[in-house]
Amino acid sequence: MTDNDTPPAVLKEIPYHIIFVVKFDLTQKTRCISGGHRHKEVPSYATYFSVVSWDSVCIIFTIVALNDLKLKMEDIDNAYLNAPNKERVHVKCGPELFGPESEVKIAVVVRALYGLRSAGNNWRHFFSNYIILELGFEPTVAEPVVYFKPMCKPNGTTYYANIVVYVDDLLVC
Repeated sequence: MTDNDTPPAVLKEIPYHIIFVVKFDLTQKTRCISGGHRHKEVPSYATYFSVVSWDSVCIIFTIVALNDLKLKMEDIDNAYLNAPNKERVHVKCGPELFGPESEVKIAVVVRALYGLRSAGNNWRHFFSNYIILELGFEPTVAEPVVYFKPMCKPNGTTYYANIVVYVDDLLVC
């Protein structure tokens, strides 16, 4: 965040707004959403985000059932905010962001904020690199959002552990 009200010339200013979501369990979630639709210079290849097909999900369910494996479902909260932002954008802060003392300051968006055109793609690449480099899984050839890793049960039986990614939701077996 900068103290002056003139942003760097290389950054595009975008609007933002705050939304409040009530989830199924009646808890509330607050999210800052950018007006990324105003940033027209983002190439279409940077906005693409692949998702798992229904066929792959059915195959994973079959593998779990046939091999007596456990299946876990996970949701990653505020997933996009973990990924670095590749768009060069900024916002003019209002009092709702960092308090009244930071009003009219310029904030450079450095994380893949919800609403940015490339946020989904940035998250996908960030999370895919984590699964591959840190967890040691490999993407399948047919479906790059389905990952596998050879594992061994306590009784010595070998099998493949799988991670299926649908944006920020996971199936793990």
